Amino acid sequence: MSGLTLILIVAFIAVFIWIKVDENKNWKTLFEFAGQHSQELTARYNYLKRQGIRCKLKNYNPGTIRMMGMQGTQMSKQGSILLQVHKKDEDKAMKVMADFEAFNE
Repeated sequence: MSGLTLILIVAFIAVFIWIKVDENKNWKTLFEFAGQHSQELTARYNYLKRQGIRCKLKNYNPGTIRMMGMQGTQMSKQGSILLQVHKKDEDKAMKVMADFEAFNE
């Protein structure tokens, strides 16, 4: 492998990492739901979309959690779904979610 090829590969990896890190800075998490609350999450997501707010759903698995139970120690992956909004829409999203809460009480 030539030196130029190696430099290009390293540059490509660095640019990819920079893009991913920069992309994550543009999104703020409003809510985090465990998997069993998917209907509530979907309702909130659709409500934000209808109000013209840029939002997305993101799977989040922080790692493995050791659980103690009747059957001994078990390993469990705790997964959740994040409801994220674009950072420029965060204030508007908070106001819209207050309306959503009032409407659904």
